[in-house]
Amino acid sequence: MLHVGICAGGAWQPASLPRPGKSGAGDVSPVTYATFTDAAVLRARNEIDRIKLLVHEGALPQRRLDQAMAALADAEDDSVLARTLYGSTGVEQLSTEDAKLMVDAAQRRVDRQQAVVEGREELVRDGILSKSEAEPQTQELEMRRRTLDLAKNRSKLQEQLAAMAQTELEMERARGAEAALFATVMIRYDGNGAFHLDDLKTIQAEYEKHFRQQLPVSALGQTFIHQALGFDHHDRVDVALTPDQPEGLWLRHLLERLHIPYIAFRQAVAGSATAPHIHIGIASTRLKVAGR
Repeated sequence: MLHVGICAGGAWQPASLPRPGKSGAGDVSPVTYATFTDAAVLRARNEIDRIKLLVHEGALPQRRLDQAMAALADAEDDSVLARTLYGSTGVEQLSTEDAKLMVDAAQRRVDRQQAVVEGREELVRDGILSKSEAEPQTQELEMRRRTLDLAKNRSKLQEQLAAMAQTELEMERARGAEAALFATVMIRYDGNGAFHLDDLKTIQAEYEKHFRQQLPVSALGQTFIHQALGFDHHDRVDVALTPDQPEGLWLRHLLERLHIPYIAFRQAVAGSATAPHIHIGIASTRLKVAGR
């Protein structure tokens, strides 16, 4: 079974906080983690401008400017993570390019902190710093490593969801030519030919009542992945369940009892790496392109 739950644990993520409004207005605006990181980037850029002037005048060494440049790069990478890893955007809306940016940013933050820790360890060996004074930097490195693991897991999930969507597309294209193959890898139930996202509430409630856990929805309606593939996924839902496992069988029986159409994928088309899943709704079709 493909697990689709995403957790932003492992690194601190501030909740939305009230921001005082203008005098007399009484309104407040939410402050998000992205707000903090964007402000940090702006401060780092201003600091570089200040230090450049002081270095030019000989008041500060070049090393201080190098440190400020590293701090800016770190803030910029943190801003990338605020949008791609800790933002409100679901993984199904994450593009392949954004997933790569996310992992690369997390890796660079680990690499920078690793260099800092190695420098502190050298000072400890030389007796300049105590171990307790170097410990905060080591803890920061561990936190960044956990964040990198989260980013890699989220990127992997994005790849799996993209592969799911691609599998559906490939199977629909090849239906007529390889009917025998589809009899073994795909189960199709047409029902009454109608499904709307509002119907999902009933399905979710029944599933949660029976299994005491949430229905593992991996794609809800039109997602970035389906849009990029030119695939119409409106009023369709993908559920990360293997069709022949107990939960998958139960869901298929419920859909048939409700006369809701579905396509259950037992495996991927040859050449595609993806997890089995159940597509609720009519088969997805190609999006119409304006002007054709």
